[in-house]
Amino acid sequence: MTTENWVTVKPYRSFQTTDPKILKQQIIQSFNNSFQNSTFNNDFDFSFIDDVIEEEQIIDLISKIDCKRFQGFIRLGLFKGTWLLNYGFGCKYRLNRASIIDVLSKDKIFDQTLWLCTILCCSLSLFAILLSAIFSLLNAFLSPSNPIHGPLSMYLWNSLSAVFHALAILIFTAEFYFYINKNVLNQEQMHSGWISTDCGKLGWSFFILFISFFLIITNIIIIYAHSKVNQSFLNFRNIKNFYEKNETLIDDVTEAKNHNLSIDEPIRPENESSSDLNVTSRRLKRIIDFIY
Repeated sequence: MTTENWVTVKPYRSFQTTDPKILKQQIIQSFNNSFQNSTFNNDFDFSFIDDVIEEEQIIDLISKIDCKRFQGFIRLGLFKGTWLLNYGFGCKYRLNRASIIDVLSKDKIFDQTLWLCTILCCSLSLFAILLSAIFSLLNAFLSPSNPIHGPLSMYLWNSLSAVFHALAILIFTAEFYFYINKNVLNQEQMHSGWISTDCGKLGWSFFILFISFFLIITNIIIIYAHSKVNQSFLNFRNIKNFYEKNETLIDDVTEAKNHNLSIDEPIRPENESSSDLNVTSRRLKRIIDFIY
C-alpha cells in the first residue's frame, strides 16, 4: 500500500510541430533543462540560435535527434511518486520526487475523490482482516458462546475484507484508465514536449490486491468446509448415541422375554414392540456401518 509500484509510466518527448519558432523554443528549453541538471550553475544565453540556425537547419536538426534519449520513467504509488525524465541534450536525467498529496493539490493530475476512496477501502480491508485474525485466535484458545466470536464473525469480517478489496480494485482501475493513463505530467513538462498518454501500465503493488482477495475468498471457503465437517461429525455422534441407547433397550427386552420376565414401562416405550425395536436397531446398525 505504501510502495511506489502501483503504476509505471514511460513518457516520451516529441517535437511534432513544424513551426520554426516553437521548435527553437523547445530546443532552448531542452538545453536549459540539460544544463540545470549538470554541474554548471550559471544561466546561459541561447539567443544565438535565432541568428545561426535557419528554418531548414532546425527541421534537419530535429530529424537527426536521437529520439530514444527523449524518454522517461514515472513510478506512482498511493502516497509517493518519482518522475525521471531525460531531455535528450545531456547524459543526466532530471529526477523529481513528490508527494501524491502535493501533486493532487497543485497540479491536479488525477481525481482526488477516487484516490481517497482507494486508500479508504484498502484501510478498511486491512482493519477487517485484522479483526478476523484476532477472533480466529480467540476461537483457537477459547470456546466462546457469543456468536461474534464464532464462525459468524469469521464470515462477517472476511466477507467485509473481500468486499473492500474488490472496491479498491475497481476504484483504482477506474482512476488509472480515466485519469492516470491519459496524463501524469504537469503543465511545465507538457509544455516542454513530454507526452504520457497511453504510456502507463499497472504495477505489481496493484496486482497484490488480487492475490490477497483470492486468499480471503479461500479462507472463507475453508471456514465453511470446516463447519460442515464439524456438523457432520456431530450428526454421526448423535446417530451413534441413539443406536447404542436402542441397542441397550433391545437387550433388555430380549432378556425379559427369555426369562419370562415383565418389562417395566420406563424401559419399553409406548406403542413399540420388540420386533419394531429389532428393525430399528438393524437399520441404525447398517447406517453406522456405512458411516464408519
